[in-house]
Amino acid sequence: MTSRLVASIAFSVQMIVYMGVVLYAPAIALEAVTGLPKVYAILSVGLVCTFYSTIGGLKAVLITDVFQVRLNRDSPWLNSYSL
Repeated sequence: MTSRLVASIAFSVQMIVYMGVVLYAPAIALEAVTGLPKVYAILSVGLVCTFYSTIGGLKAVLITDVFQVRLNRDSPWLNSYSL
């Protein structure tokens, strides 16, 4: 096996373990506080995190687009030198 394949497999295993811990740890706290079953707590943490990340990503894209439009509008001489 090549080193690239071994590194890829190691990274995939690491991320799978990491995501399990990241979802399970808050789910335990949620289960203790609310009394939800563990499966529902894990699913709710996953859904909230996915929604939060999606909104954050959309916000980052929006801010970048606004910056780019303002830069292109406010400095027309840059437009002629764009690649």
